[in-house]
Amino acid sequence: MRHRIGRSTLVPVFLACCMTTSAAHAAVATFDSLTEGFYGSELIDGGIRFFDPDWYFPGVPGTFAIDQADENLGDDPFFSEPNGMGLNIYQNGPQGGGGRFGSISFELDGGGRGDEASVDIWFNQLDGPNSVILAAYFGGALVDSTSVDGPINCCDVHVRLELSGIVFDSLRLFGVGPANDGAAFMLIDNVTIGAVPLPAGLWLMGSACVAFAGFVRRGRRSGREA
Repeated sequence: MRHRIGRSTLVPVFLACCMTTSAAHAAVATFDSLTEGFYGSELIDGGIRFFDPDWYFPGVPGTFAIDQADENLGDDPFFSEPNGMGLNIYQNGPQGGGGRFGSISFELDGGGRGDEASVDIWFNQLDGPNSVILAAYFGGALVDSTSVDGPINCCDVHVRLELSGIVFDSLRLFGVGPANDGAAFMLIDNVTIGAVPLPAGLWLMGSACVAFAGFVRRGRRSGREA
């Protein structure tokens, strides 16, 4: 005996398949798998691509520098041991530098959109007139920003800059102000981007939906033959 599968049963299952979305995930760069030293003008860690480093020092190109800092920051619960990231300067050994920092850009490696971001910063100096800004962009247009203002005079002062509730495709962390050409003196860690959920396995979802459509057709033929 053949059992007829009703259209009313298959359609909700089909729609559920087609509407399934993946859970959001976060890319996190802790720099802890990298060796202390210089890394040029592009660096990828934890699913995040960093680029366009600027030291705000005329005539000197920016370069990413991984700096071990577990001696002076190891007891800070916000620091992921052993490394942080700065620009152009690092100190050999476990005492982190927190040197001159102008600006960097970063995004999800391979592209994609985010809906939240955060950066942990340890300041050694942020002059009174200056600020450090975390800005989010979509298609080159600014969509949101947050900032911390000086003065921060000393030493290893932790600040977390966070953005959420917006959609972006790139971010920039940068200093502004009249002192030191807008630069701060700082080290960063735990750079996080929350990726926007996309339809779960687009190619797999498409295959599943096609399979369900075929199943519906077969069910209809079986129903006519019964």
